[in-house]
Amino acid sequence: MVAMVGCLVHNADIEFPGYLSITQKLKFSDIPNGFKGIFAVPPAGIAQILAFIALIELAWWPASNYSGDYGCGFFGTQYEGEEKITKLNAEMANGKESFVLSFILPQAASPCSASPARSSPRDRPA
Repeated sequence: MVAMVGCLVHNADIEFPGYLSITQKLKFSDIPNGFKGIFAVPPAGIAQILAFIALIELAWWPASNYSGDYGCGFFGTQYEGEEKITKLNAEMANGKESFVLSFILPQAASPCSASPARSSPRDRPA
C-alpha cells in the first residue's frame, strides 16, 4: 500500500522540498516520474531503501509470519474469531492488489503508453 500511495503522490508531482543528495546536487524534484525514477536515485539511496526494507522484514514484521497477524490490530482495534479472519483475508487481498498495481502504474504513467484513458477522443484517428 505504501508503494502504491508513493507512486500516486510522486506522479501528482508532490515531492519533498530540498535535496535527495547534497553532494550530487540532486533535488527530489529532479527525479522523473514512472519507472525511470528508480534509475535516477544514487546508489547510496538505493542501499538505504534496501537496508530499511531488510530491517522491517527481519526485525519488525518477520516475513516468516504468513498469517498477516502481526499483533498490532486494525487501527488499534483487536478482533477475534471469524471477524479477525475476514479482516486478515481482506488485508492480504489488498496487499496483493497493491503489489500488482505498483508495477502497472509506472508503466501507465510513461509517455510511451497508449492507454485509452490518457487520450481524448480528438486524439484518436477517425
